[in-house]
Amino acid sequence: MRYLPLQRGTTSAISTANITAPNRKSSFGKTDRDPILVLAKWLIELSYADAASLDRITAEVRATMESAVKFAIAAPYPNVDEVEKHVYCLSVKSHCTGSA
Repeated sequence: MRYLPLQRGTTSAISTANITAPNRKSSFGKTDRDPILVLAKWLIELSYADAASLDRITAEVRATMESAVKFAIAAPYPNVDEVEKHVYCLSVKSHCTGSA
C-alpha cells in the first residue's frame, strides 16, 4: 500500500494501492516524476477526486486494456492472399515510382 506525499515530510491517509508506478528510476534518479502519480496527487490535494474514484478508473482502464489484448491475441491471422493488401509500398522500384 502506498501513500501520496502531500507536502514535504507529510503523507496523506489516502491509500493509493492501485495507483502505483513501476519501480524504476527516471533519468534524474527519482521515482516521484511519474506523470500519472503526479496528476493523481494533484487531483487528490485539490479535492477534485479521491483515491477510491481513481482506483475505480484504474480498474476500468486495466479491464479495457486486458480485453483489447485478449481480442488481439484471439484474432486470426490474415489469409496468405491478403497479407500484402493495403500495404502502401512493397518495392520502391516497381510500385512507388511507377517504373517496372
